[in-house]
Amino acid sequence: LAMTLSLLALLCWRAPVHAQTTVPGGTIGSDATWTLAGSPYLVQGSVTVGPNATLTIEPGVAVRMQGAHLLQVADGGTLIAEGTVEQPITFGGANANPQAGDWNYLWFYSNSRVRLAHCTIQHAGRSSYASIYVASNDVQIRNCTVANGLNEGLLLNGAGLTPLLENVTVQGHGKAAIRQNTIDMQPTYRNLTLSGNGLDAVLSAGGSLGRDITLDGSPAALNGRPLVVEGAIGVGANRVLTLTPGTQLRWSGAHLLQVADGGTLIAEGTVEQPITFTTHSATPAPGAWNYLMFEAGSRGTLRNCAIEYAGAGNHVAIYLRSSSVTVHYCRIQRNKNEGVQVTNATPHLRFNQINDNGFGVRNTTPAS
Repeated sequence: LAMTLSLLALLCWRAPVHAQTTVPGGTIGSDATWTLAGSPYLVQGSVTVGPNATLTIEPGVAVRMQGAHLLQVADGGTLIAEGTVEQPITFGGANANPQAGDWNYLWFYSNSRVRLAHCTIQHAGRSSYASIYVASNDVQIRNCTVANGLNEGLLLNGAGLTPLLENVTVQGHGKAAIRQNTIDMQPTYRNLTLSGNGLDAVLSAGGSLGRDITLDGSPAALNGRPLVVEGAIGVGANRVLTLTPGTQLRWSGAHLLQVADGGTLIAEGTVEQPITFTTHSATPAPGAWNYLMFEAGSRGTLRNCAIEYAGAGNHVAIYLRSSSVTVHYCRIQRNKNEGVQVTNATPHLRFNQINDNGFGVRNTTPAS
């Protein structure tokens, strides 16, 4: 009898029926909630979460963009989309056969507030757009997957930006997994997985530091993926640039890192996690990027670092023009010209391996 009743209950059970909700587009001017009962949400026009308004999306909701539309959070607006492991939130297109570029993007404007957790953002990036644009400091993206976009997975836009990306997977994009429009920002990266993208890396423009910056390409942050820079980095007076152990700083061309009078570079790796300055070329060769430059009056520490494939043109891999620089336990190798050039300075070089360069160490002013 009990078995018969259980079988009858199973046959009579029906999954909860959710009504589809059509969103014509427009501005959300007051607090609103997209509920699981109303899911899926078919978005037929671009949606803006306006100033002083909060859009809350419940766990399990599916948001389907029907065409070249977007969801943007304006200055002063808030988006809360916190799913769970059992009920993730999905942002995607409305096509029966989804593909990259089905819809536009999520855009988080300056001074917006965003919390994404256990979300999947997929098939975005129509035209030249990234799947997610971040221009606000108050953005936290945790335990999310950004997948199968046409261009970059995320674009971080703005000097001094400090968003958080934690336990985020970025996969299957046509361009870089993450792109920064300047090196002069301080996002927090924790346990990111970057795979199957056009470039499995954080790709950044160069620039001069407007504040102290730590570049964290450690295994705890990027799981072995590099920071790729496509421009020169300038560390000016009263600025400190710090690289964490295990960071791979790779240049995409003939670029450089220059520490000016009053600036400081701290690159202290470990035996297990050295810091690497190198090229991103698939076929690395001496002279693929320019150099590290310590100007007179600068300060710096290079410890357990590898400096390789530098010396574009007639340049040296490391210029030392300051006495307040130490280079210890580093590998300076496979550079086109001199590995190190010292001028009017007495820096500390100890326990380094300097080999396979055009020339080893040149002191242009030995009397000093």
